[in-house]
Amino acid sequence: MSNLPAVKDVQKFGVAITTLAEARSFADIIVRSGLATKGDTAETVLVKMQMGAEIGLAPMQSIQNIAVINGRPSLWGDAMLAVCMRHPDWEWIKEAVDDGVAECIVKRRGHEPYAVRFGEDDAKAAGLLDKPGPWKQYRNRMLQMRARGFALRDRFPDALRGLISREEAQDFPASPRVVNPVPEWEDQASGLRKAVDDAKQDGM
Repeated sequence: MSNLPAVKDVQKFGVAITTLAEARSFADIIVRSGLATKGDTAETVLVKMQMGAEIGLAPMQSIQNIAVINGRPSLWGDAMLAVCMRHPDWEWIKEAVDDGVAECIVKRRGHEPYAVRFGEDDAKAAGLLDKPGPWKQYRNRMLQMRARGFALRDRFPDALRGLISREEAQDFPASPRVVNPVPEWEDQASGLRKAVDDAKQDGM
């Protein structure tokens, strides 16, 4: 007789996290187990779990499908599609890549079909085609993911809650370029403090 649990029991098994302390403990276990993405800390795993919970993902789904890139949580393109397909207003999606142009058409109940195209010209204008990595090795796939990401974000913002695709996030610069290192409000505050000090001295 087998000692393995019945399939129905396996399907029911899962960790129920109800407090922040339990979530932190679970995140520590994930990091120690080696399942976390390389470089992830317990804090990063916790952020993934929280973001995933807000869009309906279980903890392990969140850990596997959410990436924190340049300080911003993002979602793998396939997981982004899965989240939107569970939305009650989801109807269908059509995708194609032809002659260097990707097209994604999504249909939300109560709305007209919504189409987004993203082609090599767009990628070139964004400085993506010369980047080493996926844009050289899997160009059509990257075009597809970019068109999909824009279409889903435009039609299902309530499902994605501001999350962008990982494929888009990894193309962002590592840090923003500082144009004006001293904010205008800080200059104004400094001038105001000087005026107050001068007024105090005049009144003495």
